[in-house]
Amino acid sequence: ACWSTPIIDASRRVLGTFAIYYRQPGRPMAQHRRLIEIATHIAAIAIGHERAQAALRLSESRHRALFEYAPDGILMADSQGRYLDANASVCRMLGYAREELIGLHAPDIVVPAEVPHIGPALHAIKAKGGYHREWQFRRKDGSVFAAEVIATTMPDGSLMAMIRDITGRKELEAQLMRMQRMESVGRMASGIA
Repeated sequence: ACWSTPIIDASRRVLGTFAIYYRQPGRPMAQHRRLIEIATHIAAIAIGHERAQAALRLSESRHRALFEYAPDGILMADSQGRYLDANASVCRMLGYAREELIGLHAPDIVVPAEVPHIGPALHAIKAKGGYHREWQFRRKDGSVFAAEVIATTMPDGSLMAMIRDITGRKELEAQLMRMQRMESVGRMASGIA
């Protein structure tokens, strides 16, 4: 004999079947039906749990990939500004290995003139939930670059900063200013002649 019953989740979807085989033909007794009911309930919980865990692993993997492969630098910090995590882009920008950045604070990676602005920036991030400003950063080798920073408070109270190197943009702006000055001088010279 074979007795089979569907394994059904809380949403009433069929997840599979549970079967018991006996050597002799017959109908299940009440105790067998109760065992089958308990077994299918436990199986539904186990299958649901495994599917939820798989979905969570996939979601975490996708979010980690977004963090790791983002073209902009991302720094995660505690509420005091101590770095907890850093993505590959910010590591390349600053010239540090991830392990070197973790544990550092903002004064370790900005130019000295920016240090007085750190406290007010942390306060603004916590008070307003968001912050946007251009900063001058100092790489591990001591070189300096300009970056646009957008920061926010995360639901757990930690801070996240997205950092975009704007060196190329700054160079183009300077080139445009030089061209505009040359054009202006040219107009003045043609007006005099």
